[in-house]
Amino acid sequence: MNAEKREQLLLKLPFDLEAAVSAQEAWARRCRVPLRMTDSLGVESILVPPGEFRCGATKEVNQELERQGFSKIDEPIFDCILTKPMYVGIHRITQNQYWKLMGINPSAYAASGYLASHVEGLDTWQFPVEGVSWYDCIEACNNMSEREGLPAYYRFGEFMLRESSGAISDAEVEIIGGTGYRLLTSAEWEWVARAGTSTVYFYGNEERRPDWKVDIGRPWPVGVEAANNFGIYDLDMFRNEWVFDAYSYEDQVEGPLIDPVDLENEDNERVARGHDSFHRSMEIAGAAESRNFRFCRTIEVEAVRRDD
Repeated sequence: MNAEKREQLLLKLPFDLEAAVSAQEAWARRCRVPLRMTDSLGVESILVPPGEFRCGATKEVNQELERQGFSKIDEPIFDCILTKPMYVGIHRITQNQYWKLMGINPSAYAASGYLASHVEGLDTWQFPVEGVSWYDCIEACNNMSEREGLPAYYRFGEFMLRESSGAISDAEVEIIGGTGYRLLTSAEWEWVARAGTSTVYFYGNEERRPDWKVDIGRPWPVGVEAANNFGIYDLDMFRNEWVFDAYSYEDQVEGPLIDPVDLENEDNERVARGHDSFHRSMEIAGAAESRNFRFCRTIEVEAVRRDD
């Protein structure tokens, strides 16, 4: 597909549910892939089309936040173009799925976890797995690629520090690329989370939506809250979810940025996004800390029909 044709197909904010679904179905036809897929681990994914948007909290969003008594979001604002469709897990990875893939369940909120008393009597297998470092996510992505017969998207370097629990607390990581399993980038996460909206939250400007669970001090099963326009769940769940990026953007970013990913990692810190029901929330955390995650895969646009 040439650049001009691809530009014509890019979604641009704002758009509604009907436009989102129409674009998803159109890209699935063009790429000759199913709109939805379920892999051997039972992870359900849906195609998210590429698009163009302004990344970061706008002046209007910050004004609305301050009106509601919240602090404004202080992060770079830049125009962003995402050029490739991708499969995105509609849920975060569950304890059960992680255990099947990795052979361990590191979650604190599990029958064997150190916070088991908080979930006594509950079936936690469908809770999102937590206790997972950023490096563990990278290993899980590579293991999942191998399980599905796909080339690994990442490569570990010679240096790796693995704890007695099996968790990786430090390592060298390189992007190989391709169609293997990976994490969303920070910009991709925001595009997926907004799903065409330009309001404070993906469901409007009000702090609470009807199905939002109050802070109950523990996780809850994936998929119990409504999906956004792309059909993605768990965007504002207990704890943030890891994305790939480090965070070294300057206050002023020259744009537009095309498929941006921040590779600088001077202090061994990474970005996690999504907590507190705020779809642009960004947390900088040590890569060895514990968070949730979801899988993503790039769909190569070369599969598009030449006459489309």
